[in-house]
Amino acid sequence: MNHPLRVLHVAETIRGGIATVLRQLLLGQIEAYGAANVWALVPADHATDLHPVPPANITTFSRSGRNPLSLLRLAVATVVAVIKQRPQVVHIHSTFAGVVVRPLLWALRPLVRPKVVYCPHGWAFLIEGSQRKQRLYALIERLLLPLTDVVICVSAYERQAAQRMGLNPAKLQVVYNGVPLPNTPPVRSTSGPLKALYVGRLDTAKGFDVLHAAMQQLADEPIHLDVVGEAVQAFGHGGGRPAALPNLTYHGWQNTAAVAGFMQAADVLIMPSRWEGFAMVPLEAMSHGLAVVASDVTSVSEAVQHNVTGLLVPPANPRALAATLGSLTKAQCHALGAAGYKVLAQRFTASAMQTATAKLYTA
Repeated sequence: MNHPLRVLHVAETIRGGIATVLRQLLLGQIEAYGAANVWALVPADHATDLHPVPPANITTFSRSGRNPLSLLRLAVATVVAVIKQRPQVVHIHSTFAGVVVRPLLWALRPLVRPKVVYCPHGWAFLIEGSQRKQRLYALIERLLLPLTDVVICVSAYERQAAQRMGLNPAKLQVVYNGVPLPNTPPVRSTSGPLKALYVGRLDTAKGFDVLHAAMQQLADEPIHLDVVGEAVQAFGHGGGRPAALPNLTYHGWQNTAAVAGFMQAADVLIMPSRWEGFAMVPLEAMSHGLAVVASDVTSVSEAVQHNVTGLLVPPANPRALAATLGSLTKAQCHALGAAGYKVLAQRFTASAMQTATAKLYTA
C-alpha cells in the first residue's frame, strides 16, 4: 500500500461483519494513503461501529431502514461525496449499495471517473429463496457488471457461484476477509462446564433458532451458552423473540473490546448459519485461539477446516448440532483453537486483506 490514493467507501448498511471488514480497510488505508485521502459513507446510526476510525474520515446519511427514502438519501449523499472528494477509487460494499451507487457513478463520469470496486459480501442470489428471485438477482448483477471495474469475492465459493450465474470471471477477484492477530491466544481453563459462545444477529439466516433448539436438548449437559447480539428480523421461522433458557444468557450487542473478552473466556464459538458470504465471526474467534463449530454451508469450510480448526455440522439440524456440542470436551476445543490460530495467522489476517485490496485498486 505504497501509492497515495483518494478512496471513498460507500455502504448502505455495515452492521455485523461488514463493519469489521470496513474498519480494518479504513485503518490500513488511512495509514498508507493519509487521513486526508480516505473516507467512508455509512448510515449515521452505524458510524460508531467503525471505532476507532476517526470521525473526520466518516461521512453519514440518514437511514430508517431498507426503504426508498433511505436509498434516495444514500444516492444523494454519494453524489455529494464523489463531487466534493474526487476519489480515485470508490469501493462499494454490499448488494443494495451496489445497485444504487454503480449507475450513479456511470452518470457522473463526465465530472469524475473513479475506479469502481464492488464487494457484495455474499451474493444475494445465493440466499435461500425462490429460483425466480435468485435468477432476478443474478440478472441485476450481470447488467451492472459493465459499470464495475473489479468485483471482490470474499471466497472461492462465491467466485465460482458468480461464474455459474454468467458473470465475467475476468472481473472477479478473491480477497479473503481478515482480522488483526493478537500476539498470543489466552490460556483457557480445563475445569468447569463447557463455555459456548454465539455472536451475531438472532435471525433465521444466521440459524439462531437451530442453536436455541439444540440448547433445549442440552438442558441436562454441562454446557452454557453466552449470546452476544440481538434479533434484526423476526426470530426463527415463527417470528417473535427467543425464549429464556437456564443454560443460555443473553447479553445484547457489545462493543469490539467486550466481544474480544467473551471470545477469550469461551471454549467454543458456535455459528449455525443457513447461509454466509465469508463470515468474520469465526475468523475473530480463531484469532483468539477459539474453536469453532459451524454449519457446513457456502464458503464456511474455506476457513473452518473440519477436525482441524473446528467442526462442521449439517445446517438447520438441531439434533446434529446438539450431538456435536454434547460430545465436545474442553481439551478437544483447546486443541482445535490452537490449530485455528495458526491457520488464521497464515491466511486470514487484516494486513493480508489490506495488501490484496490495495493491489486491486492499482491494477
